[in-house]
This record gives sequence, structure tokens and C-alpha cells, in this order.
Amino acid sequence: MARSPDCPGRVPAGSYNPPVDTPRAAPALALALAALVLPGCVERVLLVRTEPPGARVSMNGVPLGLSPLEVPFLHYGTVRLEAEPLDADGDGVPDTRRALLDHPLDAPWYQWFPIDFFADNLWPWTVVDRHEAVILLPFAPSPDTREGQEELRRLAEELRVRAREAKEGAGKEPK
Repeated sequence: MARSPDCPGRVPAGSYNPPVDTPRAAPALALALAALVLPGCVERVLLVRTEPPGARVSMNGVPLGLSPLEVPFLHYGTVRLEAEPLDADGDGVPDTRRALLDHPLDAPWYQWFPIDFFADNLWPWTVVDRHEAVILLPFAPSPDTREGQEELRRLAEELRVRAREAKEGAGKEPK
């Protein structure tokens, strides 16, 4: 340590580091501690309803349960919702037809980059992002009517074509 010639106990100004001023450092330290102790949280929830209610619902091929239901999700984008036919009167014939819905889950402004870092990590309260999807199940015509019989024939022909295509595709070797 070099000594100043005019003051033997003093260190020259170029090599001296003053101590940290604790009154100014305390708020910054408190803010850093709060950021560690109070992390933010964004809950993403999708409410799925069907009309009529009570249909078995799946999202992207994963069964979820009977509608209406709330499903947490992690990522934004488009999800494929599927509602199975309902047999409300229990006669073995579905009263509705299967329905598909490609539902967009759009990110709100506070989930855009770089704002999402603060909402997910630093905001001290929980933010709930709710989305709602309604799946309308079309009513199936009764098999006792002419329309119902034509609809059943059309569905049977579609099934026959899909089965034939699957059988032909199974016989081919992958490249």
C-alpha cells in the first residue's frame, strides 16, 4: 500500500475504495431479496363447455373428462378439442354427433417477450389468464327417419373408405 507524501497515514486518491454507503444499498438489497422471496406466477386456465353439457371432452387426443371443465395449460397456441357423441336418453343411439374445434389460445400482452419475464418471475401476485371454448355438438338425425338412414349410410361409407386406406397403408413398407 502506497503512502501519500503529504499525509503519512493516508492512501492516495487513485487507489482508495470508499466503503459501501449502507443507507443507499439497503433499498437495493431489500428489492433483490423481495425478488427472490416473492416470485410471480401466471396461472393459465381453459374452461371447456359443450352445448349440450355432459359430453366427454379430449384435448389434443388426451381425455379430459365430462364438460363443463377447467383445464390448466402451459403453452399458448392452437389446441384441438374433441367432444364425443352424447346418448342422453340411454337407448344406445347417440343423440348428437362428434364435434371438433381448433381453439386458439392467444397470449395476453403481459405474456409477450420481454414483459413475460416480469409477470412470470417478479410480479408478487398471481395473475390468472382464463380462456373459454364452447363446443357445439350437432344433433344426429334419428335412425328411424329417412334422413337418419341416409346419414348412417354416409357415415358407414366413410368408415369403410378409411378402413380400406388404413389396410392398404399398413401393407406398405416405410422408406
